[in-house]
Parts: sequence; C-alpha cells; structure tokens
Amino acid sequence: MTQAVPALLFLVIALAAFAVFIGVRAGHDSRPRDPYRIKPRLLSRAETNAFRVLLLAKPPELLLLASVRLADVIQPAVARRNHSAYRTQLNRIIQKQLDFVLCDPNTTRPLLAIELQDASHNSEKRRQRDRFVSEALYAAGLPLLFIRASGTYQVAELRSTIKEMLDCNKTA
Repeated sequence: MTQAVPALLFLVIALAAFAVFIGVRAGHDSRPRDPYRIKPRLLSRAETNAFRVLLLAKPPELLLLASVRLADVIQPAVARRNHSAYRTQLNRIIQKQLDFVLCDPNTTRPLLAIELQDASHNSEKRRQRDRFVSEALYAAGLPLLFIRASGTYQVAELRSTIKEMLDCNKTA
C-alpha cells in the first residue's frame, strides 16, 4: 500500500499536467481572459447596407459618420455652471446614438442626422426614444432624416431628399 501512494500521486500529477497541456493547446488555459476584445463589426448588417447607399447618395463634399453619440452632436443649452441642470440634460443624451451624421469635412459641424428605421423602432420604448431625439435635434437646429431600413434603396430619391433637407437647413 505504501508503494501505491507514490504511484497514485504520480498518476494524478501526470493526468493534471496532461489536462493543462491539452487545455492550453485548445486555447482553454486557466489564465483570466483579457477584459476587452474587438467587436466583429461596428454596424449591423442593415446599418452597413444603408451606410454604403448613403455614401453614394450624400453630396460628395460632405463627410458621413456612423454610430455617433448624440452628446457629441448636441449639448445642453443650460450653462455648465448650473451643474445640476446641465448634468440632468446631459444624462438624457449621453447614452443615445445616432445611426449616421453628415458633416462639413473642414469643421466637422453636423449638418444632418440620419436614423435608420428598422423593426426595433416599432416598440413603444423605441418610439419614445425617437420622439425625444427628434425633439432634441429640432431644438438644437439640426435636421433629422428617418430612413426605412430596406434591402434595396433608391439612391437618386435618397440623394434628392438629403439635398432638400440640407438646402432647407441653410435657409432656416
């Protein structure tokens, strides 16, 4: 029995070492994972499709940005020194994103916000969010274009709508 203990201990250690070796080779080591990793894509498939079409439909002199934080496009009108009111207004916009924004390439001034309307916009919560974003952009003086998500788009029609909205904003 005393000879069996070292042999059994050796067998347990050998099996443990083998399991660690196999786990490391398979990519399942016991080290903690890195806290971050690259996302496989920045945009959903519908957003990617719309982005490609918007690149064709936008005026060539403008810059098209995707997935832009609302708080990077508009800011609270209340003075920062009124910290409580400023923070309240900022908190309402800081975690919302716009699907696309057309900008002046020299100044990056936002000229037109674009939201893609897909099935997720049918929920009441999403409609309330869209209403809030629409009202906030209107108050800030930035036009908002809603585009229905589609497998196909009419580039000429979209180009005309974008031009019309940009022209209206110039005269306003």
